[in-house]
Amino acid sequence: MKKEFFTVIMTALAAAFLIFALMTKPVFAQTPTDAPGTIAYFRMVGTTQTSPGTSELHLVNPDGSNDRIIFTLPQGLTSIHPVPGWRPDGREIGFSSAHEVSCSPYESDIYAIRPDGSGLRRITNAPMYEELARLPKGSVTLTIGNLITNTSIFFVYIEGAMDMKQVLISAGSSINVTIDNVADLGRKQFVYVKSGPGTWIFPQAYADVVPGQTVAVANAVQITSGYGPYHFKINNFTWKSDGSEIAYLVEAGLKEFLPAFPANGQQGKSLFTGKSSLVGGSLTWLPESDEFLYYSSLAYPQGIYRGVKGSDVITHPLVVKTDYVSCIDVLPDNSGFLYSTYNFGYRSNKIFQYDFNSNQSTVLVDGGVYLSGVVASPDGRYLTFANRDDDKAPYDLFGMSIDGSQQWKIASDIVSWDWESEM
Repeated sequence: MKKEFFTVIMTALAAAFLIFALMTKPVFAQTPTDAPGTIAYFRMVGTTQTSPGTSELHLVNPDGSNDRIIFTLPQGLTSIHPVPGWRPDGREIGFSSAHEVSCSPYESDIYAIRPDGSGLRRITNAPMYEELARLPKGSVTLTIGNLITNTSIFFVYIEGAMDMKQVLISAGSSINVTIDNVADLGRKQFVYVKSGPGTWIFPQAYADVVPGQTVAVANAVQITSGYGPYHFKINNFTWKSDGSEIAYLVEAGLKEFLPAFPANGQQGKSLFTGKSSLVGGSLTWLPESDEFLYYSSLAYPQGIYRGVKGSDVITHPLVVKTDYVSCIDVLPDNSGFLYSTYNFGYRSNKIFQYDFNSNQSTVLVDGGVYLSGVVASPDGRYLTFANRDDDKAPYDLFGMSIDGSQQWKIASDIVSWDWESEM
């Protein structure tokens, strides 16, 4: 009798323990062993109120194993985080970064690096600093006038220069400036003036640099509200499926594309014609075509639109009506795409799958207010997203099967990521 009573008690305790375990652990804890490709992600370290810290580019297997750092770089500006994007053939990882802001007209540019950490190069506003140092150089003089009253400290940059030059110009005054060590890019090189509010551009002010000589900028530079300040930050980019081109969005309003390996000084071309301000974030190149998906918050209705490179934006059809899209990722078989939405912290964020055949969206993840982003696996069977416990915690990276049967943690403390390629 005592033995039977003991057995009953132990069975009850075991059942209670099992119920507790199921309540306190994720329902899906399996980690797939057959998920293909490699994940690239950035982590920020050493960031404080006085230091922007360092960006670490990691590679990790989809199951979370073999996490390793392949490259580190200074963050540059605290407000700009680097974002990776695999070239479709897996031979390079593109990423946006602000670490060379002092030798570029932009606040952040697109770079590419090989998966072994070698071969770093700049794609937008090429070349990067080390290559600029090897090019023939001259000097440039210009006159700058300040016609605004709220700023007097500026940083002057001319394309091809090794660095910006700080100047003090009081309101209503003008000064003469000489900039040395300006590389000859073989074209007209334009003047940019930067300050805290952003960047001023001057379409009429340029120089034809001559190595070994000093040349003057055509026309005086007048700092007014007419040509700035703008924010020349690249916040989103996407590769063509054959890896031959890259398209990107600049916060100042530019929507452009470049060859994957541009010549020094090569400028981007407009991606669309017409009212390109309607093209918002989450620009994504569709496989095997010159078509794009993008989110527009300015068009009516708001939603995800589809357009061909070189076409007028006004002709782009609406694919799905939706608000607050944070990410779009096309499925590898081009049957549809995944997209994530956010609701500014007062409702749950969601991940959807859109099917081109049925023209319908299906909710895959209905998460908390900190659920963010979505990237599909190379075979389209899995997806990844970021999440965190509260607004002070770092984001962690999670994987999930498309059908929801598996979910697992991949990496901790990430700021951005991409999953691509069989290397």
